[in-house]
Amino acid sequence: MMKSPWVLCALVILLIICVGCSSTVVDTTEEVVDEPEEGVVEDMDTEEVDDTAELEAGSTAETSTIIIKIHDFTFDPAEVVVTPGTTVTWVQEDEVKHTATSDTGLFDSPLLEKGEKFSYTFNEEGEFGYYCKPHPNMIGSVIVE
Repeated sequence: MMKSPWVLCALVILLIICVGCSSTVVDTTEEVVDEPEEGVVEDMDTEEVDDTAELEAGSTAETSTIIIKIHDFTFDPAEVVVTPGTTVTWVQEDEVKHTATSDTGLFDSPLLEKGEKFSYTFNEEGEFGYYCKPHPNMIGSVIVE
């Protein structure tokens, strides 16, 4: 009967050690994305993008830079409404290469690999459709008002 308290004590100690070793660490660091120049392709050091600059489809831009993600063979958001002087940056997140190519030839990115981005500043009002050259079913629109 003397073995029972020792076994119970050993189990309690083992439980305390296991619980102490299973703590969770949360990374709260955040990378700042610099504002690129017009028509510039840049490599990104991370796949994370600051979602605070991202707009929902059909919404109006209140900042001078808008992020459009390229992922899952889509432009996200597919449509943005911005003011003149706004820079739109396409961030390529897919495993396959894509472009952001104007319907009218106004801008045309090179084939972007995962992690690269392309920017264009819209100074004139109008509606500017664009697509991906290798995947023409991928379409989007920038409306400048």
